[in-house]
Amino acid sequence: MKRIPLDVVCPCCETLMKVDPKNGNVLVHGAEAEKPSDLGDVVERIEHREEKLNDSFGEAMEAEKRRKQELRDLFKKAKDKAKSDTSEKGLDNPLDDRWR
Repeated sequence: MKRIPLDVVCPCCETLMKVDPKNGNVLVHGAEAEKPSDLGDVVERIEHREEKLNDSFGEAMEAEKRRKQELRDLFKKAKDKAKSDTSEKGLDNPLDDRWR
């Protein structure tokens, strides 16, 4: 008679484990235990993965577009600040001997 392994959720990391019912040994732990049993599961996982990748890519594109505008705004603020900062004190000359 063929022994069918038991599916148990690990209490520590909450991943799936396959346990031998006769002696209690863990046969498979983690991602290997979650292998699909039929072709329908495989197709469903692939479709779900494609949707997730497309969503992630779209979010990254939007973040990059926002980042570009943020950098333009920061550069413009720094440029305006540099123009408006007309202090009488000039730039320090490294060759000046002030500290003697």
